[in-house]
Amino acid sequence: MRTENYRMNAILVISCKEKMTIMVIRKLLSLFIILTGLFITGCENNSFYKEPIKLPFDMPNNKENTEISYINKEGMTIKDRYLPIEGYTRTEHAEGSFEEFLRNQKLKPCC
Repeated sequence: MRTENYRMNAILVISCKEKMTIMVIRKLLSLFIILTGLFITGCENNSFYKEPIKLPFDMPNNKENTEISYINKEGMTIKDRYLPIEGYTRTEHAEGSFEEFLRNQKLKPCC
């Protein structure tokens, strides 16, 4: 009887070790997949934010190779730094409103 119990315990110990090994392998595989995905999607050129947008043509005038920059580097508030798109104007808001507060936020000097 004792021999059978010993064998059963040995089998359970082995199966527990195998389960732990399988769990470790699954965790390492998951980590590898996540890191590979981050590496693939994280390798982008961020020069878009440093230079003005270059369009193949100016849509309203159909001119070739026109550079359009809607960022005024000398602007020290949000409303002065980010210019509205051609043909659009900013709406007026009451003094003391949240919209006016956001537009007048001070910014750090640009580049």
